[in-house]
Amino acid sequence: MTSAPRRTAALMSVCVYRGVKGSRTEYRINEFEAEIVRSIYRCYVAGNGLRAITLALNGHPKRAALLREFFNGQRPIPPQGNSKTWSPSTVWTILKNKRYAGYVLFGKMRNKMALDGGSRRVRQKQQFFPAPHLCIIDTKLEAAASKRAKLMRDEYLANNGGEVAGGRPVSVRGRSFCYRG
Repeated sequence: MTSAPRRTAALMSVCVYRGVKGSRTEYRINEFEAEIVRSIYRCYVAGNGLRAITLALNGHPKRAALLREFFNGQRPIPPQGNSKTWSPSTVWTILKNKRYAGYVLFGKMRNKMALDGGSRRVRQKQQFFPAPHLCIIDTKLEAAASKRAKLMRDEYLANNGGEVAGGRPVSVRGRSFCYRG
């Protein structure tokens, strides 16, 4: 595998999107990482699940065929972090990120109290603006991935009687949470 330079920690603190490098005001596409993002989308649309994609990205022998078909037989550099491996949540975050489809998110940030008593940063009003120069995946691929994600979610809810993760869904201030009890 050809070695690609890793992102610096300063760049990670400004922009955490795989495939897009940037500063606070300017973003550029990193073609090496953009190809990884495109391959993840193609693999997901082809019918592979998050766990199968993760195993392929981590070089598991059972998923060698998937690695050859979608990632040219080379294990991509994992995202930076403590584990240094790919996880299903990382793949899911890539799949639901609107920036890869050519949108930039703007909105005011504020602190909001969480259910556990802590606080978290949330956007008061989210606005997506088109940024075609940042488009990594085409609209057909993004639409197919969104459609598959919606079908998988609907099938999961239908098979579990509308329950999420073994609990009953609870709505708090317009947001759905899972109650385990």
